[in-house]
Amino acid sequence: MLTAREAREAAVKSISDDTKEELRIAENCIRNAVNAGETKCWCDRYLHPQALSALRRLGYVVENHSNQRDGNAFLIRWEN
Repeated sequence: MLTAREAREAAVKSISDDTKEELRIAENCIRNAVNAGETKCWCDRYLHPQALSALRRLGYVVENHSNQRDGNAFLIRWEN
């Protein structure tokens, strides 16, 4: 049986791993858009608050356009 401390550490690590994966996917979307000469891209992977905060700290504008009909849709912009 896990102790409460072990469970918390596992949960924090899991959040961190999920965030890293989400940021990797967002980075791929951004790189593809940059290579195409775009200043924005759409990410169809759900981005948790930790990933959104990290992108915003890096200077990106992120808008959640997700809905039940179309699924996950995050607009990531880097235009000024």
